[in-house]
Amino acid sequence: MPDAITAQSLFQEINPNWHLLSLESICEDIFDCPHSTPKLVGHSNYYMVRTQDIRSGFLDVSNAVFVSEEAYADRTKRTIPVHGDILLSREGTYFGDAAEVPENLNVCLGQRMVLLRPKSELIKSSFLRIWINSTTFQRYLLGFRDGTVAERLNVSTIKKLPIPVPSLKEQEKIISQLIPIEGKESINRQMNATLEAMAQALFKSWFVDFDPVLDNALAAGNPIPDELQDKAAAREALGDARKPLPEDIAALFPAAFVWTEEMGWIPAGWEVGSIKDFGKVVTGKTPPKAISDAYSEHGVPFITPTDIDDQLFLTKTNRFLSASGQDSIKKQKISSGSLSVTCIGSQMGKTIVAPSDSYTNQQINSIVFHEHEYRNYLLFNLRGRREEIFSLGSSGSTMPIINKATFEGLTTLLPSSKILKSFGLQTDSLLESILRSELQNITLTQLRDALLPKLLSGELRIPDAEKLVEEIQP
Repeated sequence: MPDAITAQSLFQEINPNWHLLSLESICEDIFDCPHSTPKLVGHSNYYMVRTQDIRSGFLDVSNAVFVSEEAYADRTKRTIPVHGDILLSREGTYFGDAAEVPENLNVCLGQRMVLLRPKSELIKSSFLRIWINSTTFQRYLLGFRDGTVAERLNVSTIKKLPIPVPSLKEQEKIISQLIPIEGKESINRQMNATLEAMAQALFKSWFVDFDPVLDNALAAGNPIPDELQDKAAAREALGDARKPLPEDIAALFPAAFVWTEEMGWIPAGWEVGSIKDFGKVVTGKTPPKAISDAYSEHGVPFITPTDIDDQLFLTKTNRFLSASGQDSIKKQKISSGSLSVTCIGSQMGKTIVAPSDSYTNQQINSIVFHEHEYRNYLLFNLRGRREEIFSLGSSGSTMPIINKATFEGLTTLLPSSKILKSFGLQTDSLLESILRSELQNITLTQLRDALLPKLLSGELRIPDAEKLVEEIQP
């Protein structure tokens, strides 16, 4: 993680011909969130923005929460967020992230959020968002972090934050160079969401709805348990629209069900097991403080819960371990392809793939697989059980936590090895495509982060920036 920089250093990193003004002076107003938590509803036309909904400079509503029209009206008494306003996270894991309010979307502020309304005659909303999310400004914000979960920016501090203000024409030129990069990143994220949804749909069909088993049972004329009659009827109703599996894959599935006390009706021949049946569970560890050189700029990734978001693969971490750091916790090393699951705090239950050999801290349990082909099954199994994991960890504790014994004992359906391997083969190409896109987005982000300081300082001229942007491969 880079060191923080001071406000004085900011003057040295921007064009000397520009003004460096306070955020308050370039905004019509700055609105703090209501300091209350409203009752959520299952679905409505009114979104409540939380800190975790801001991703890579944009508002991501794929996991959004909703409030009623009445709650929305109550939370927008001071002002209704409109397109061009900036949403700023001022506390917690996503401290300092910013996004513009999208068009035609009704949003209100959740806890720990602030709304900025820029003066259009002084600054473009997109320029302000780009500056707040820039590496330069984020390094400045590091000076306000104290290493606690509750680290925050109060409103009085936010009002004094320094903002460079070139002419509107110069702002537009800078925006024009960076928006194409963001567009490519957005396309990659949308494609990855589609690919992940395809893999999740196959998982649900095979291991939740048991479609292949129902098809086999119906074809064989075998009895269907009462609890599964509706699903069987839905399959039959599809008629010619039902897409059966290739014969060799369909033959892997049984044609009957058996009753189990733990999970009810499951396919015949499958078993009820636990996480530890898939591999070794490793609880991470932090290098002792006595090792002063445990961390380095490069090396083996050291994963903490703050590194884990909603992506499938962990492609970057804030810290790396040196050789000394690795030696101090060598038994906690996890191999490429392992799954890592956050097991403490409000973000508990998030599951990602570690695409390279890594280490984690003690707040993460990882599964190192006996067979690589089992990974995709357990990945989608666990990603669909986050609420269950969080509920287990929340019982009787002020801080949600799930220990290794409880985690590795989580009840899990165990299909046959051949079916697990078949699912792995069916979904590997989807996950490989997702990983490639995530890695490309890192390259695009690095290019954006390299361009912006040079454009801000005047070191790089617009024509030179245009050439660099044109070289980006789709």
